[in-house]
Amino acid sequence: MKGFRLRHVLFAAFTLIATVPVFCLGVWITRDALQREVSAVAEKHLLIARNITAALDRYVSDTESAFHVLARGAEGAISLKELAPLAQAFGYRHFCLIGKDGKISNALKLDNVSTATPKSIILWAQQGAGPKVSFLDVAADSAGRPTVYLTQRLADGQIALGALGTEFISKLQRSIAFGRRGHAAIVDRSGKILAHPKESWRQEMKNISKVKPVQLMMTGKTGVTKFYSPAVKNT
Repeated sequence: MKGFRLRHVLFAAFTLIATVPVFCLGVWITRDALQREVSAVAEKHLLIARNITAALDRYVSDTESAFHVLARGAEGAISLKELAPLAQAFGYRHFCLIGKDGKISNALKLDNVSTATPKSIILWAQQGAGPKVSFLDVAADSAGRPTVYLTQRLADGQIALGALGTEFISKLQRSIAFGRRGHAAIVDRSGKILAHPKESWRQEMKNISKVKPVQLMMTGKTGVTKFYSPAVKNT
């Protein structure tokens, strides 16, 4: 009877000795594979983010160059009407000059929607315009559309002001895919949405500055991080 029990004990012991290493090896292989997959995804996402950034940097540079050309046109160096196709190609909706008295002149309307410049934007331009082109955080135009305003104080003291639509940025966002449940969002420097899969969030220019990657971006940091997404209510 004792020999029978001993055989059972030895059998259980040998089974345990044989199973534990196999189990540990399986766990290690699974974790290693998962880690490699996570690293591969992180590298892919970082590459996509860098490509987006490069495309946006180029767009900002191009729109700024177009703004300089429009400013020269407004000063009389070139016909503003002849520059309309160029401005529209870069997504401009409206361009004008603001005099020292706050009155608008040399206005170039580039779409069929009312584009009367909001007084808050005129005030911002008067207070913040400098010798270099400045970009305002996304704000609503007179029709309530998300708009990025550009401004610059010219040599004669007048202020050049351009209203730029966000359609190109939205188109760029829609071209990006991060898998079945992933999505891209593009925000301005204050965390307000410029482009997002949720159209209502884009229209209201929702501020998502509390989302971790946006916080990191606002402090000048780059990289890949795991975070809770309020859009999909998941990490």
